[in-house]
Amino acid sequence: MKRWVTKIETILPFVIIECFLVYGVCSTVCETAWPASGQYWNYFLYILYAIVLIKVLLQRNSRMEWLLVLSLTGLAELSRITTQTNTVLWFVCGVVIARNINPDTILKADFVTRFILGLCLIILPIAGLYPNQADVKIGGRFRDSFGWAHPNEMGLFFLMFCIIWLYFRHDKWSWKDTAGMLPLVVFLDYFANSRTSEICIIGLLVLEGIIFFLRKRRTPVWRRVELEAVITSFFLVAGCLGTLVLITITDKGSRWFSYLPQTVSERLKLAHNYWAAEGFSVAGQIFDNAKYTYLDILYPYLALNYGIIILLLFLILNGIAIWRAYKTQDEKMLLILLVFLIYSLLEHEHFKILSGFYPVLLGHALWSEIKDQRSGKNTTG
Repeated sequence: MKRWVTKIETILPFVIIECFLVYGVCSTVCETAWPASGQYWNYFLYILYAIVLIKVLLQRNSRMEWLLVLSLTGLAELSRITTQTNTVLWFVCGVVIARNINPDTILKADFVTRFILGLCLIILPIAGLYPNQADVKIGGRFRDSFGWAHPNEMGLFFLMFCIIWLYFRHDKWSWKDTAGMLPLVVFLDYFANSRTSEICIIGLLVLEGIIFFLRKRRTPVWRRVELEAVITSFFLVAGCLGTLVLITITDKGSRWFSYLPQTVSERLKLAHNYWAAEGFSVAGQIFDNAKYTYLDILYPYLALNYGIIILLLFLILNGIAIWRAYKTQDEKMLLILLVFLIYSLLEHEHFKILSGFYPVLLGHALWSEIKDQRSGKNTTG
């Protein structure tokens, strides 16, 4: 019986992550094209919540771990009430299911799912069997996202694909990996023109190129990891403080503002307008989409819409993940966290488990650190 419970607990995280991915990618498009499908997607989501609950119950949590799970769930429910959205709930789902998972198995399965789903979302719209999405952005550039709801969602989908590739190929990275990713950047730019994702993929390639050079120079792993941990921590802290300060001083009449790319300046202006009217919140507030349009940048998105408490939760979980990657000399995890934090400077969709496994990786670091603390392990060295 115990063996079956262990097998079920091993399988459920994969089921949860991939079902959230399918829901995130397909539900919006399907509900727009076929409104009657909305109720079925709601049933799908309720079943998914039930599976999350089963996974948590099978984890054999201690009293303190149950306290942590209940605290996170309480924050998610508070956010659902104050913001009238499920965003934090979806983030917390990714964190709480991450105990006892094997990231290798999870990411291999996610890679296969993304490959199949990606092919379907490109081929089916071309064949006329699924809605084809298109968007015209500022400047008149035509953007085609095939079966994804928005070009930036398509960009993030393929960025996650590249991050998984980095996870498994980091130790054996060669020019072939770089050559394989460059056509993907061209493909994304030509169709979706999702520049943030393109920048992050190129940044990923540059980072791997630098590490390849440092390996050739026989730079010790511990020294590389030390530097990477400092850089990643800097992006976390400076990215958060920098964007929050910028939205409070943004003024399109300022000289420095005119030097920013239009995409960046527009996103800062949107966040500034919301801050000027509503201010920061502690526990979250309802966002008026009709009045304020959208908040792209992650840190203002959390601080203004979901509250300082949720922003602090995000910072703490990333801090734990960075510390653990440094402590265990996990270079590839530091690179992955750095790519996500660079993405956070302009976008926020990766915060939700609907778009990928970022919350799960943060949760895995949290639960692994708790396990080490309980057993008295210290792997720093």
